[in-house]
Amino acid sequence: MIDLLPAGSVMFAVNLAGIIALCGGLILITDWRATQPAQSESRSRHAARRSLWPRFRVWSMAALVLWLALVTGPEALAVLLAAMGWAAAREALKVMDASSSVTPGLVVLPILGAAVAGATGGMVLGALAMAVLPVAAWRHDMTPESLRRVAFGILAIVWIGAPLACIVVLRQGESGLGLVAWLLLVVALSDVMAMFGGLAGGRHHIAPRLSGGKTAEGVAAGLLGACLAAALVRPVLPDPSWPGLLAASVGLACVAVIG
Repeated sequence: MIDLLPAGSVMFAVNLAGIIALCGGLILITDWRATQPAQSESRSRHAARRSLWPRFRVWSMAALVLWLALVTGPEALAVLLAAMGWAAAREALKVMDASSSVTPGLVVLPILGAAVAGATGGMVLGALAMAVLPVAAWRHDMTPESLRRVAFGILAIVWIGAPLACIVVLRQGESGLGLVAWLLLVVALSDVMAMFGGLAGGRHHIAPRLSGGKTAEGVAAGLLGACLAAALVRPVLPDPSWPGLLAASVGLACVAVIG
C-alpha cells in the first residue's frame, strides 16, 4: 500500500516541478549555444554541451521512477535499488577487468536483506555475500587472478551494495521518506549544477592532475545546487533547523566533490 505522504508534500511536488523546468530551460539554452560554438571552445567542451539535453531526459525519467518507488514504500525502493546495484556492479567489474556472473548477484543480497529484516538483515546477508567469494575461490584455484577477483568482488559489495542497503534502512524510519528524498536530491542537484556551472563558465581548475574537469566555478554551482535541494525538500522534513539543514546539505556536496 502506498504510504500517506507527509504534510508539505504538495509544496514539495510544486518545487520539484519548478526545479526540473528550470534545469530543462537552462539546458535548452546551453544546447542552443552549442550549435554555435565559440572559436576558442574545445571540442570536448562542445561535445559535453551537446550531451546535456539527452542526459536531462534520462535523468528526468529516472527521477520519476525513483520517486514512485520511494513513495510506494521500502520494499519497492529495495527492488529498484537492487536492480541498480546489480547493473552498477556489473559495469564496475567490467571496467576493473574483473567481470563475474556471480558477484553482481551477491551485491544485491544486503539490499534485499535490509528490506526484509532491516539493518540486521542487511549486515548478515552482506557478510554472507562477502564470505561466499573466498570460499568459491578456494574450492577452485587460489591463483593471483582469482584472489584479485575476490578482492574486487568484496569491494563491489562494500562500495555499492552496503550504501544502497543503508538507503533502504533509512527509508524504513518514521521520517524516512523526507530523509531519503533529501539525500538523493542533494547528490543529484549538486552534481547536475556542478556540471552545468563547469560547462557554462568553468575557468579555474582546482585539481588538474587528479580531476581535470573540476573547476572552482563548477564547485560553487554544485554548492548552490545543494542549497536548492535543501529548500526543495524542507517541506517534507519534520521541523528541520534551517541552518542545520543548509550545513548538512553543503557538507554532503563537499564530500561528493572530494569523492
